[in-house]
Amino acid sequence: MSFRTLTERENTILSLIVQSYIHDCTPVGSRTLVRRFGLDLSPATIRNTMNDLEEAGLLIQPHTSAGRIPTSLGYRIYVDELMAPKPLSRKERATIRDAVVGEHSGHIRDAATVLDQTVRALGGLTRLLAVSFEPRLDQGTFEKIELVSLGAGKILAVLTIEKGFLRTIVLELEATVNSEALNETSGILNERLSGLPIKIIRESVRERLRDAVAKDPKILKLIVNSSDDIFASPQEDEGIHYWGTPNILSQPEFADRERMVSLMGALEEKEIIVRVLGGHRQEGGLTITIGEENADGEIKFCSVVASPYVVGEVSGSLGVLGPTRMEYSKLVSIVDYTARIVSEVLGEESTEKDLTDEIA
Repeated sequence: MSFRTLTERENTILSLIVQSYIHDCTPVGSRTLVRRFGLDLSPATIRNTMNDLEEAGLLIQPHTSAGRIPTSLGYRIYVDELMAPKPLSRKERATIRDAVVGEHSGHIRDAATVLDQTVRALGGLTRLLAVSFEPRLDQGTFEKIELVSLGAGKILAVLTIEKGFLRTIVLELEATVNSEALNETSGILNERLSGLPIKIIRESVRERLRDAVAKDPKILKLIVNSSDDIFASPQEDEGIHYWGTPNILSQPEFADRERMVSLMGALEEKEIIVRVLGGHRQEGGLTITIGEENADGEIKFCSVVASPYVVGEVSGSLGVLGPTRMEYSKLVSIVDYTARIVSEVLGEESTEKDLTDEIA
């Protein structure tokens, strides 16, 4: 960053202003800092320091005679250089673990179901908008498929992508089928498709199964006719799960009608959410995008804390979106822990014991 190094006093004042503004959503004055934090500095000295920080572009004064609030650059300095992440409590970790694991332990770990429940927990815990993206299956290699009768002509297809990631889809057939026929068809599919990238299967499945012979050909025909759905990879504006719109709209910043309308428009235009959070699927760790760093003007007053989760060869992302005045020190811990739990739950090496040990 192209600005001078801050003094120790400037770092302290900037950090305290950010913390105070996050807490109160009220411009922070010198006397407030002295009273709240017991500083051994005069209000005049603090005001001079605040003036210097304002000149450096780290604070602004929204109204004459008002206190200061952080700019996007001020938050960036705080996040990168001054902030210490707050550890999660045992209760918070248990809440996240139970939401991601609880109802799925010992059952098929379908990504859509897990992620839907994850964003509900994440939105409830943070009181912000939680968003997650399903993995792009094109990245993965097909390992096997299992076909299970659900009765009434319905068949559950369970795909295992290499390294343990599962995807499920329900197919319908206007006839009853038995387990033996389903197992035979699964065997044919696995023999001919196992080890191939999902993208290649989607492009060539009909050719690869053209001469396959099964005792019950109607099941194989159903698989071929449904292959676009079975081996589909979500479009950029699909596979998105989000929850907590009322949370973010209840924040004081969105009492401003113009901001509220701008945000609602951004949420309705899924491609904006894709641009803001979707890119984190390919990034190597937790990232924080603050205010004007967002390329989309509709959310220049918002920040995003996001992290990828990885399941073998495929990856997705999850995170929270809220006003720039968010508690970054706690959110980085929540989002990072949630991403790790999701990675473990959707991966083949996840066990109840491993996850229980996390909160011991």
